[in-house]
Amino acid sequence: IEVPRITAPDTLWPTLQLTPLTALPWADMWLGALVLALISSLDSLVTAMSADNATQQFHDSDRELRGQGLGNIVSGFFGALPGSGSTFRTMANIRGGGRTPLSGVIHALCLLILLLTAGSFIRFIPASVLSGILIYIGLGIIDWSYIRKFPRAPRFGVLTMLIVWSLGLFVNVVTAVAIGVVMASLAFVKKMADLQLAGVKVGASRSVLSEEELSILERVAQDALYISLAGPMTFGAANGLTKRVGVVRRHRAVLLDFTDVPYVDESAIIALENIIERAQRNNQAVILIGLQHAVIRAFAGFGLLDLIRGCQRFRRRTGALRYAERVCKSESEDSATP
Repeated sequence: IEVPRITAPDTLWPTLQLTPLTALPWADMWLGALVLALISSLDSLVTAMSADNATQQFHDSDRELRGQGLGNIVSGFFGALPGSGSTFRTMANIRGGGRTPLSGVIHALCLLILLLTAGSFIRFIPASVLSGILIYIGLGIIDWSYIRKFPRAPRFGVLTMLIVWSLGLFVNVVTAVAIGVVMASLAFVKKMADLQLAGVKVGASRSVLSEEELSILERVAQDALYISLAGPMTFGAANGLTKRVGVVRRHRAVLLDFTDVPYVDESAIIALENIIERAQRNNQAVILIGLQHAVIRAFAGFGLLDLIRGCQRFRRRTGALRYAERVCKSESEDSATP
């Protein structure tokens, strides 16, 4: 029967090809290379996680990616396409009894022997057979369980998946991955910003303060503003932090509790700088509590060590609250003197 068949190459033996470095389109190839590396790495890590779940073992991600990178570099000298871990073949390997990296080596050797001994029969294989295999593999790697969860899944995640799928189908994979990474990154930043702002508590909080500290703060509630910060503070929460503490001008003392803050980035430092400077311009006492060494180094690296030194600093909340009480009382007495 005359049907389209697979076109066999002139030779099945690879030949070493020295790359013409001066003739390569360097300006155009970097984005494609980066996207291919990203896709291959993610594919391999997802495959490794699937293998871990099936074998109850744990892989070394760094080792997997180093091996894949070295393999792709070497294979590139022989004109091969870049490759990555295959979930479909890995699961077939595990179902066949494979449990160690040696099974992958045996798999590769079997393919090599088959290629060298029966490679000449490639030209007899109808193209429709290869199409059927590809369709079967494609259906097998679709995450049907996630698609079934579309009605209950987060809308942004579903939207991201549909956009990436559409761009990959109608535009190209490089653009689809780039847009998908940007959308996922923005969603991650938004989530982290919400979590960071959730850790900003303005006023008394029984989950943070002891009974003695609550008692002191209640006595100076009208004159002292207590702001509790928690978790790493990054650029995602910087703007929201400034808005959250916008009531700072109505108090005589401002307490910033850094006890549970292990890290601040440049944007968060700028936001905190604005808060401190605004309070100082209003002649308010600024009290810093529990500054960790990493946070102090971040302020110092930004040239704001003098700003910290211009504030009262305490390691414990109790001492800071007692000092704020004294400040508020002394200012109240001064304002009451005729």
